[in-house]
Amino acid sequence: MDMIEIIQQKVAEFNEKVSADEKMSKDLGGVTKNILIDLGGERVFLELKDNAIGIVDELGDIDMKIVTTPEVLSGIINKEISPMRALLIDRTLKVEASLEDKLRLRKLLE
Repeated sequence: MDMIEIIQQKVAEFNEKVSADEKMSKDLGGVTKNILIDLGGERVFLELKDNAIGIVDELGDIDMKIVTTPEVLSGIINKEISPMRALLIDRTLKVEASLEDKLRLRKLLE
C-alpha cells in the first residue's frame, strides 16, 4: 500500500471515529481547515469541514502544513515513532500552523 492509500484509509477511520464520538464531533463543530501534507515527492491536500476530512485536488489558503518523509509518517501512523519525538528530538516532522491548530492536532493524534 502506498502512502496516499494509507492516508485515505486513515481519513476514512478518522471520519468514522468522529461520527461515532459525540465529544469529538462537538469539538470539531464549525471548524474548517485546509491541510497540506508534504512528503517530499508527494503532496496531499486535506480539507476538514463539517466534521469530516476529505482529500481534495487543491486548496486555497493553507491553515496547516505538515512536512515529513513517507517513512516517518508511516512510522507515526503505525505507532513505531512518537510524533513528539519526530517533531522535537529527531526533527523529521515539521508542522507549520497556529498554536491552536497544533494543539488540536496533538489532541487528535492521542
